[in-house]
Amino acid sequence: GALRGSAAPPLKTTCMADKSVLGPFWGLASNDRHKQLQSAKDLIVLLQQSQEEYQSANNGRLSENLNYAVERLVRGLSSNREGARQGFAACLTEVLSLFTCVSVDDVLGLTDKHLTVTGSAKAQEARGVHFGQVCALLAVVQSGRVRNMSTTTICTMLQRFDVLANKKLYLRAISTAGMTQLIRQARDRLNFEEHVWPLCKGYINGGWEKCSPDTLHLMLSLQEIYGKDDLLRSLLKDKWSHRHLLHVDNYIHVAAVLKESTLAHPAVHLVWPAVLDAVRKKDDLTLFWKAVVDDSLVQSSHERKYLTFKLVELLIPSMVASEVAAVFTPNVLRCLRNNLSLTSNYLHSAAKHLAKRVQAMLSRSPDKSLHIALLVQLQSLGKGFDATSKYNMIGGIVDQLDIEAVHLYIDHLWNTFLCPTVDSDVDRYRQSLLEQIMTLFRNSKLKQLNPEQWMVHVSKMLFQQAFFHVIKVPKRSSLQGLQLKAATPPISIELQQILQQRFISVLVDLSILQPHIEKGVGGAVARGMPGTDQDGEHLVRQLVDYADGLLSVSDSCATPVADQSAETCDVWRQLMGILGDCSEDTDGTRRLIRLLMCHAGLQLFYDRSSSTDLLKELFTIHSKVTEVKMVVKDEPHWTEVLTDVLLGFLAQPSQLWRTLCKQVYRHITSHITSDALELVIKVLDPRCKEELHGYLQLVGDDEAAAQEESTDEEEVADSVASGEERCSSTSEDDDGESDMEFEVDEEFRKEIKAALGDAALPSSEGEDIAADDDLDDEAMSKIDGALARAFQARKKSLSLKKERKDFNHQLMDFRLRVLDLVEVYIRWQSKSINSLDLILPLFRLMMSCSNESLPLANRAANIFSKKLCHAKEVRYSTETSLIVRLDKFFCCRNLPLLGFLWV
Repeated sequence: GALRGSAAPPLKTTCMADKSVLGPFWGLASNDRHKQLQSAKDLIVLLQQSQEEYQSANNGRLSENLNYAVERLVRGLSSNREGARQGFAACLTEVLSLFTCVSVDDVLGLTDKHLTVTGSAKAQEARGVHFGQVCALLAVVQSGRVRNMSTTTICTMLQRFDVLANKKLYLRAISTAGMTQLIRQARDRLNFEEHVWPLCKGYINGGWEKCSPDTLHLMLSLQEIYGKDDLLRSLLKDKWSHRHLLHVDNYIHVAAVLKESTLAHPAVHLVWPAVLDAVRKKDDLTLFWKAVVDDSLVQSSHERKYLTFKLVELLIPSMVASEVAAVFTPNVLRCLRNNLSLTSNYLHSAAKHLAKRVQAMLSRSPDKSLHIALLVQLQSLGKGFDATSKYNMIGGIVDQLDIEAVHLYIDHLWNTFLCPTVDSDVDRYRQSLLEQIMTLFRNSKLKQLNPEQWMVHVSKMLFQQAFFHVIKVPKRSSLQGLQLKAATPPISIELQQILQQRFISVLVDLSILQPHIEKGVGGAVARGMPGTDQDGEHLVRQLVDYADGLLSVSDSCATPVADQSAETCDVWRQLMGILGDCSEDTDGTRRLIRLLMCHAGLQLFYDRSSSTDLLKELFTIHSKVTEVKMVVKDEPHWTEVLTDVLLGFLAQPSQLWRTLCKQVYRHITSHITSDALELVIKVLDPRCKEELHGYLQLVGDDEAAAQEESTDEEEVADSVASGEERCSSTSEDDDGESDMEFEVDEEFRKEIKAALGDAALPSSEGEDIAADDDLDDEAMSKIDGALARAFQARKKSLSLKKERKDFNHQLMDFRLRVLDLVEVYIRWQSKSINSLDLILPLFRLMMSCSNESLPLANRAANIFSKKLCHAKEVRYSTETSLIVRLDKFFCCRNLPLLGFLWV
């Protein structure tokens, strides 16, 4: 503190310093930034100690150490060693800031003495000297000493900056920046007309024709500082077309000037922060960005596209939501997407760096409106940005959303889906929006943000547009909760089918959604059933209530896509009556049956034929469970009926029903009787193959088969006739086309020969052909009929073979799904004596499966060895029940390897 404000004696130019002061200078020239800072800190501490001791004894004079340090720091500014100039300049700046006793004029004198280009200097040496001169001036400016300098010294420094700016092109940017900083700090000391105008006359009079990025940087500073000066205002109007340099009419000139700022590559020219700050202050970023960046830089060379990326990176730390659309324009996003897509692209690394910077900035921003604004822009491209760019841009941003932002984003996507902003290829655009909505369901992080709210909301919207034609929004307040919205233009049939498929997949996501966790007394954790809300109610119940509300809307507002028959309406009303029953459910069994009812009820909208019968069976089961679970003689237990229904569900190739069956079966395993388990065992038994036709329906029903038989004869007759015509042709190509698609084996050849009778003659190639030279029309007609019957029989044989193959494939898939129930039963009822009944079916599957059904054998072996055989104990009521089961094992002659399990 005693050093500040003291007199400034002349600085000695020849001095000797203590050895302790010499050491830190080596560290200043190091490439290690931390070592440079530590050396500068050590040197300043030594100089402070030395100067305080010397000043108290010599009445304010400079110590030898300080004299030597200043002189050596000035000399070191011309060094071309990597890192030396930066270290010496930073230390000189700090010395000038702390030791105000060091005169600025003396430092300028040392610059003239040690930083002068001699006639014998090489180009590299001259370059180092020039940069040293600029760094010395910048050290004075950045030290904060300008406010105490005389006007003469300030003008001298401005002149030196001007000389250096015009001496070498590589000095222009840094020298102009120094002038700008000096004028800003001395704005109260300098008069424009008296001091600044004479020095900057060449820059101002050149106008746009001679303007460079450095000149524009200086002119923006002059306009900001002296904008009210009459002389400057008149000069700007005469030479620069307008009193405001960044007027909209000047953007065409600004764009041409800023294109040349790529000379500072890879750094961003200092003019850009000044320009962007000025534009944002007058709230004109949108027009400026479109004229200068979107229509200029982005459409130009790789260097200018790279500059665009750097400008976006420069803006994002201070960007607000209202500026996102102005900066992330479609052209900028396409450029980013294209360069992200391939690693071989010239700007791939720069694009990837920008994408990471954007995501990092958003992760630190508490304002989620930025996330929504950017997601909206990314979505506006139409095609999936992440898929085409091969970069998880949207996914990374979505991961950072909170529940409120999720709702805002979904509402935007859905409103855009209903009223697209494109004029062509609307279905494709809507499908891309739909896929973005579906990606939210697959995001594991979003499922932790109270998903019961937004996932059910999206499910309702999907259901509304998939199964109803919304004509207009009802005016009744009681129907406002349905949130009916009409699509403009109307949704096509093809897209409506896609919506139905997506709704079914959403039901799967809802059914496996893990509920929230509540801590009970003593820290105990209570986990509810998957697919339930905080109150323990199934989420699908909300969808059923929503569907009932839509059905209650008048036809003038919304109509179902599929007409509802009287039977369907009666079943639906009966379903809603059962769901509305609030009677007590002690063990939750009726609640599980109602869960199946809800899903079967929703299935009425896309598979009415099978759902009606399923609902009636579920109604019967529910009534039996409700009647105090009393089992009437000669009447199957309710678990048998329910198990049969679950097996029917599993016969359908639906992931939804597979998931639901596992959930329901897990909760009723304690009620499962041996007869109910026998139904599952019968499905797994390889010997019970034909009995499973009731669960698996082959392609084509009896009516279709009858119709097919009625047309077979005509089709085959036509094929025979066409074959005879082709046989009469001498062309080899025609002969190739006449080949039948049937397999020609020995048995089929015999059938054809028998049909031809005496008309069949052996050919030279061993094939049978018809000798029709001596046959009349009646004989030929008989032969045609016989051939038609032979081909018809052959076609039936191939069809049955294909059906048998399809049935075997369906049966294997069905049994794989049924093994889910077996696994669930073993997990929760491993101690039950009934679990021993599963040993033989599993072992038979393991031993009797062919190569085609190898997955079934492997799955059965896995359950048998890792689940069933790991049971620690089996509880039984009587020894007889155990003996009966063991007797079955040892009496099974076809399974000789089973005995070792009981050794």
